[in-house]
Amino acid sequence: MDKKEDKKDNYAFHFLNDVEHPVVRLNAVGKESCSTNSYYWGNDDRPDCYLFQYTLRGSGTVKLDGEERVVGRETGFFLKLPGPECYYFDDKKNEAPWEFIYLLFESGGAEEYCRYIEEHLGRVITVPTGSRAAELLSDLYAQAKRPNENPFLLGSMVFAFLCALCDSGREGRKSEPLLVVNAKACME
Repeated sequence: MDKKEDKKDNYAFHFLNDVEHPVVRLNAVGKESCSTNSYYWGNDDRPDCYLFQYTLRGSGTVKLDGEERVVGRETGFFLKLPGPECYYFDDKKNEAPWEFIYLLFESGGAEEYCRYIEEHLGRVITVPTGSRAAELLSDLYAQAKRPNENPFLLGSMVFAFLCALCDSGREGRKSEPLLVVNAKACME
């Protein structure tokens, strides 16, 4: 018999107030894989922050304004917490395993960027694999796993990710993967 198992690799941060009003403050980042109906988050009683959760494979469900939306590969959702939304894995509706990376952060001075994302991209956002935003998200997760990570560096990476999301919504522009941009810069 094949046993379904949920996996979590999460990193929470409690940074001292080194800077009174940081541009962004990373609260948590993680990578999870869920295959059971036990994964459920309601946002009514959550701290004041933002969540971006990006699907790497499989699918899950986010409920926005009473409407259920299946979020599959290369799709993320961007939520201001607390709020009435919820998100979950339903083994009858979703493809297992639902594997995703998430960020929880306080926006501070980046509030206008978060509003821009909500207004121009929406709360459910397609982020192609290999795009700058997807690569920065993956890099941020990898960096957070390192022992004694620098909160200033992590905050700057969250801000860079927000900027990449904003840039991905600009009409008429096709952004290149970060690897291609870096390779071109080395050849110049």
